[in-house]
Amino acid sequence: DGETNLKEKSTPSYFRDNLGGTMDAQLRNLSKCKGYVESEQPNATTQKFAATLHPEGAPSTGITIANVILRGCIVRNSEYILGLVVNTGVDTKVMQGARKPADPQSTIDRTMNPLVVAVGALLMFMCLVAAIAQQVYTNSIKNSAWYLDYNNDQTSFFWVFIQFFVLLNSFVSVTIMVSVYSCKKLQSWFMEQDLDMYHAETDTPCKCRTIFLTDELGRISHVFSDKTGTLTQNIMQFRKCSIEGISYGHGHTEIGLARLARLGQTPASISDSLRVDEELPPAAPTNVVNFDGPELFAALKGDETLHSQNCRQFFLLLALCHTVVLEVVDGKTALSASSPDEAALVSAGTFFGFEFVKRDNDRIYVRDTQRGVELVFTVLAVLDFSSARKRMSVVLRDEATGKIQILSKGADNVMLKLLSAGQD
Repeated sequence: DGETNLKEKSTPSYFRDNLGGTMDAQLRNLSKCKGYVESEQPNATTQKFAATLHPEGAPSTGITIANVILRGCIVRNSEYILGLVVNTGVDTKVMQGARKPADPQSTIDRTMNPLVVAVGALLMFMCLVAAIAQQVYTNSIKNSAWYLDYNNDQTSFFWVFIQFFVLLNSFVSVTIMVSVYSCKKLQSWFMEQDLDMYHAETDTPCKCRTIFLTDELGRISHVFSDKTGTLTQNIMQFRKCSIEGISYGHGHTEIGLARLARLGQTPASISDSLRVDEELPPAAPTNVVNFDGPELFAALKGDETLHSQNCRQFFLLLALCHTVVLEVVDGKTALSASSPDEAALVSAGTFFGFEFVKRDNDRIYVRDTQRGVELVFTVLAVLDFSSARKRMSVVLRDEATGKIQILSKGADNVMLKLLSAGQD
């Protein structure tokens, strides 16, 4: 789907319940399985997949995109995979969505190419008219000018046309194409050598992947970005939050810093008088959590008031309502999320005492570091985030109490409309 983030894949419930826990047992039991898969027609939609597994002697099981590994994916955090190939070759989604790339053409090329064709057509027309006129003239004097040999092959219409074509070939300038492409090649070389277009942190110079569009850069007046990650370098930090209408956090956001810069002001540092005499936060600031608000820590560690409970539920939601996957990289556990803001929210839950431990099939394990207990929740349903819904929801069952609840998070303009009357 064009994204490089880590996506969680799960085994269909039938195989998870019947194959066993070891590879030998799984291979042995898989060889005994009989049935068939009823799949959708091949299509290019990478976000959806609909199929039904019909095992012999067992009820049918649905197969979704969460159970399918598409062509081109890289498997990580798994030692092996036992699978069934559904589509191959041109029937795969990546091949269904493949399109022949358009030839890059600049404005000069789009203007010059038709002109060259028109001049070439004009040259052919001139040669044709000249050859016809030559033939008419030859036929008119052939009898009187008997001493001229007009009966050989070189006086035929074809040879006369070729002669005029050779005489008038300079009418079409071939050097103009060579000159234009030479200038573009030289221009691309200057761009690659430009120090103002060199990124020293990553040692990345400018790279011209095509010389045909370099002249188009001079016509750019607006640059549009499809998402904020392109401009923010995909670096998200948790700095502020609002719980029950109370804003927590003294830090400045990037928007706030930009506003102060436009006004010619500098952000004032948080003085000690603004802080409350509370204990230090349970964890040091990280690259995704840069929170300065002792009032929130005081609310979390306060008495069991309604607001304190709601603050705890706020960060428990951040630790539960997500699709983040724990990944081991170089011996260290890291969060891999579909977007950097989701990873920042889960990290904020860990920062404030609710650590996302692991996801085991349909269960989520969260450690309450303040109380020293581990919470276990069973995921009953997941409604993934989409551009249409602009929110994500999960249905969970608390294994300690048996209570079933639905947790949602999303855009403020969508979530506020879903609140009942009297809720802030």
